[in-house]
Amino acid sequence: MSADSTKKQKNFCEKQSCPFPLLSDQSTNILKAYDAWGIKKMYGREYEGIYRITYVIDEGCLLYTSDAADDTPCVDLGDRRI
Repeated sequence: MSADSTKKQKNFCEKQSCPFPLLSDQSTNILKAYDAWGIKKMYGREYEGIYRITYVIDEGCLLYTSDAADDTPCVDLGDRRI
């Protein structure tokens, strides 16, 4: 999921030959609900942005999650309902 527009997502998918659709959340409501949007810092400057987090979701169940920022491996969360 990205905060980019659906047009940008479509162009990216076409250029990269994505085998699946990408989701867009320009309002950032869903990103915030998954703790994937917040304050970031680069070169001493703070700004809001997307965190690189991977969620694997199957039929309403969160199966795996990983956070690229701290190299945490995917964790099996079992049957945690979302």
